[in-house]
Amino acid sequence: MQPEAAAELLRLCKGAGIATAIDTCGAFAPKAYENILPHTDLILLDLKLMDDQRHREAAGQGIKNILANAEAFGKGPIPMWVRTPIIPGYTDDEDNIRAVSRFITEKMPAVVRYELLAFNNLCTSKYKRMDRAFVLEKTPLVTEEHMERLASIARKLGVPDVQWSGATRIDK
Repeated sequence: MQPEAAAELLRLCKGAGIATAIDTCGAFAPKAYENILPHTDLILLDLKLMDDQRHREAAGQGIKNILANAEAFGKGPIPMWVRTPIIPGYTDDEDNIRAVSRFITEKMPAVVRYELLAFNNLCTSKYKRMDRAFVLEKTPLVTEEHMERLASIARKLGVPDVQWSGATRIDK
């Protein structure tokens, strides 16, 4: 949202010997990153859904610009971590993880890590304080087995350093 200020902050950090990273969804014009990337040591990029229509429905915008930025960043030279939040009913299906994984292996050689982030409902109280409905309020956590199955898909497709994290549901 403020690329000039971000670039200056990163420049000052690098100048002081502080490692730098940007954390982005990639939904901005490529020009916004021009002055930021020279001062960046690591890029963390979220890729949630690869299907444009599903992305529009879930995030309110298409994926075209995000994928263009992801591909541009993914060519390097800055190392990248790609992250996919695993949200039940949205991003948690095997086909989506296959599509993200293929995009990483085919278009993003700079990716050194792929993280699957298990859904949590810790934000429920924030939604209540804002008097807003949280449509996932009653959604249970995903299971460890499901997270491992999704991670296994990415590993089999050759994605580097696939990890998953987050609280999971224990079924008895």
